[in-house]
Amino acid sequence: MVKSVGYEKAEKLRRLERLIDIYEQRLTNLSYTYVKDWEQAKDIVQEVFIKVYDKLDTMGEIEYEKTWLFTICANRSKDYLRSIKSKRKMITKVIHTIFTKESNDSPDVLIETSERENDLVKKVLLLPLIYREVIILFYYEELSINEISELLSINSSTIRTRLDRGRKMLKETLKGDVHYER
Repeated sequence: MVKSVGYEKAEKLRRLERLIDIYEQRLTNLSYTYVKDWEQAKDIVQEVFIKVYDKLDTMGEIEYEKTWLFTICANRSKDYLRSIKSKRKMITKVIHTIFTKESNDSPDVLIETSERENDLVKKVLLLPLIYREVIILFYYEELSINEISELLSINSSTIRTRLDRGRKMLKETLKGDVHYER
C-alpha cells in the first residue's frame, strides 16, 4: 500500500509539471492583462498551480484543461484586483513613480518583437477589462467564442458583442497611427 501512495504522488507531480510546462507563460500573460504587474501575475499563477495540485487527486483526466486553468487564473486575478492589498500596492506604485519620476512602462507589453506590436498590445491593455479580456483570449490565446463563453460564464452572443465593440474601440484608438492606416 505504501508503494501505491508514493506512485500516486509521483503521478500527480508529473501531471502538474506537464501543466506548468505547457501553460505557465500563457497563464502569466493572462493574469498580467488583469493586474498589469508582472511579479504579481507570476505570484497569481503560482497560486493557481497550488490550487490545481490540490485538485488533481480528486479529478480524473481533465478533458478541458486549458479552459479549466484559464478560468481559475482569470478568477484568481479578479479576486486579486478586488483585494485591499492590491489597492494599496497600486497606490504605492503610483506614489513611487511620481516621486522618483521613473517610467512605469518597463515590461509593459506582452510581445516585444516590434514597435508596431508593442504599440498594439499597449492599446489593447488600455481597453476596459470586459473588452480587453475577450480580445486577449480570442486573439492571443486563440480560444474560440464558445471556450471564452465557458471560461467567463457569459453567453456566447455577449462574447461576440464584446469582441466586436473591443475591435471598434481598438480601431478608433489606432486611427491616425502611421503603422495602421491603409
